[in-house]
Amino acid sequence: MSVLAINWAFKQQVGKPSAKLVLVKLADHANDDGKCWPSFRRICLDTELSRDSVIRQIKFLEQKALITVFRRYRARSYASNLYQLNFKRGGHSESAQAASSTVRLAPRVVLPKDQATSPGRPGVVAQSHPNRHIEPLIQPSIEPSLSLYKGNGNNKKWNRDTIEYAEAKLLLSKLNEDVFGQVFSETRWWPDMEESLKHALPMKREKFELVARFYRLPDDHPIFRVIQAKPSIESVIRNLRWEPRRIRFALMKIGFDERFGPA
Repeated sequence: MSVLAINWAFKQQVGKPSAKLVLVKLADHANDDGKCWPSFRRICLDTELSRDSVIRQIKFLEQKALITVFRRYRARSYASNLYQLNFKRGGHSESAQAASSTVRLAPRVVLPKDQATSPGRPGVVAQSHPNRHIEPLIQPSIEPSLSLYKGNGNNKKWNRDTIEYAEAKLLLSKLNEDVFGQVFSETRWWPDMEESLKHALPMKREKFELVARFYRLPDDHPIFRVIQAKPSIESVIRNLRWEPRRIRFALMKIGFDERFGPA
């Protein structure tokens, strides 16, 4: 649930009470980026509207440009839609910050040593408000983990040819959100899945990227005549060691290369 999304939804002049109710319900499921993927059944249960009515209200909201609807599929069958609430976070940041007792820190600005206020200091950090609790803003790192480096001491060299555990978890979480519509938090990584991932790694980067491209293909791609995608990210992880071989065999059968086009 996002307070930002809910506040935005309540402020909209929709023109239809039932459509406003559906919009608020979508906002109740949305994250701070305005994305959510509740099923029609979930919306019907919570709003007490019929399925046909919910579908009509969603079409109405889409025509009003309040939401954008992305139709999705899973293993050659349809999954719940992905809904994007069309609001800008920047326009609400001040009110959201005023309503919160937590201040998020801006990125640290590091000055050169010769500009620091005291000798030996690497830089300075902006002072925070003295009457508020400080919670650092933690962004997902796009930098590779230390496990991606080879060598010791000052002779470390990034191994760009392989995928290691930390980077694999980050990329698979992103794949799960893009393809299967689920936010895969750290707590959702069950022990058997972590073990399966560890057994599949390290993996050649080209193999890992082949799997990622395969699961982002459209449903009408010719490869799905000879091979089926796994139905969930859990199945992908448990079979990750064998997925590149399975995909390459299917590509060979239809005469395509690893860019998923005709060879």
